[in-house]
Amino acid sequence: FGKTGPTKLDIAVYYALVGDFMLPHILGRPVSLVRCPTGKPQDCFFQRHAFTGMPSSVATFEATNSEGESKSYLS
Repeated sequence: FGKTGPTKLDIAVYYALVGDFMLPHILGRPVSLVRCPTGKPQDCFFQRHAFTGMPSSVATFEATNSEGESKSYLS
């Protein structure tokens, strides 16, 4: 978020505060994560699919995409 925006800790604290209210509405629903591994906007990407080695605490489900392929999505 740059030098003037919220920090990762600020975001974590926010989700810790609103999690009990938010989780019942998002459990079991597909999610996309915006990932910025280097912190540079040009390196950001959306992640919708689970990857090998993802922790078992991250829920996934199988679905068929528009091309007829079965994929594992995050939920």
